Amino acid sequence: MQMRDQDERRFTVQLLHRQNYQFVSQASEDGVPHGQPYVSDEPDPVGDNAGPSTPALLATALGHCLSAALMEALRH
Repeated sequence: MQMRDQDERRFTVQLLHRQNYQFVSQASEDGVPHGQPYVSDEPDPVGDNAGPSTPALLATALGHCLSAALMEALRH
């Protein structure tokens, strides 16, 4: 997948409601899945704690994005 000098990238996210507050998510780009599908859920007492909560996923995504940007800057 060519990333540099691209004007645009298009991602697709499939979200499937499993039960209660559980969702199964799968991201892809150009029809190629990004990793395995994963379950997200809300913690007790609202959900069943079957997977990370959405705030935890958001914090993880931000941390990863900032760390990857720093690594890329340090390499150049």
